[in-house]
Amino acid sequence: MKQDTIAKIVRATIAEYLNQSRIAEPPSHVEKYFVWIDITFTRKEAVKISARRIEKTWDLTEINLKNGQTLGDYLMTSNVGDVYKSKNGNMLECLSIN
Repeated sequence: MKQDTIAKIVRATIAEYLNQSRIAEPPSHVEKYFVWIDITFTRKEAVKISARRIEKTWDLTEINLKNGQTLGDYLMTSNVGDVYKSKNGNMLECLSIN
């Protein structure tokens, strides 16, 4: 009987400690969205695309014709309204940062 009571107290104390000292979750990943325009005009309409999708499918070492910045650097440092143009005819404009 005493052991059950002690075990319950220990479990309750541990649970309370874990709830009080719970480490806050890291902030969620900030997602950027871009407007993708094919400036060779093979695609007629602009497309909204996420930075994650670009990171998975595009060549991040591609160079920006405007300033020599790589695509990977542009994705990390871009602000709303910043434009990226590649030699392959792709143009990205930072649309939003969520």
